[in-house]
Amino acid sequence: MTTYTWMKEEGRQEGIQEGRQEGKLENQKEVIIALYDDKIPVQSIARYTKLTEEEVLQILKENKKIGINEM
Repeated sequence: MTTYTWMKEEGRQEGIQEGRQEGKLENQKEVIIALYDDKIPVQSIARYTKLTEEEVLQILKENKKIGINEM
């Protein structure tokens, strides 16, 4: 395998991994929004998604589910 081929394959693998991570994050955001819409407390959402409450609140804010004053 040439250096070029190896680097090309390495870049492709990194791209695939990045895409998977972005897909998981997008799915996690959808779950957080659905749980919040179902009136599940932020503390519980954080526990079940293994995120901090601040991260959950930031996702809800970015998706216009809560305002700045509610954080």
